Amino acid sequence: EEPIDALFFGSHTLAIDGLSYIQKLKIKVPDQLAVVCFDEDNAYNLFHCPLTYVKQPLVEMGKKSVETLLTAIADGSKHTNTILEAELMIHESSMGR
Repeated sequence: EEPIDALFFGSHTLAIDGLSYIQKLKIKVPDQLAVVCFDEDNAYNLFHCPLTYVKQPLVEMGKKSVETLLTAIADGSKHTNTILEAELMIHESSMGR
């Protein structure tokens, strides 16, 4: 009944498809709808306003993955959970609501 205030897209693929549909519906971001995306993508630069997104520590993820794999190969240890910090990059797409 009430229109939604914001959308969070869980992947860059969903975000690109969703943003395309938002444009077709002529919904104004950020005035009518705030948008936040998970991960960054060069395609976001094609959208009319800078998008807020969650930036993953990709280099650190790669290093930790290789380190975990090499440790498992060397001593047969099992993987433990690893928590890495992501960063919220706040831009215009989430500032209107």
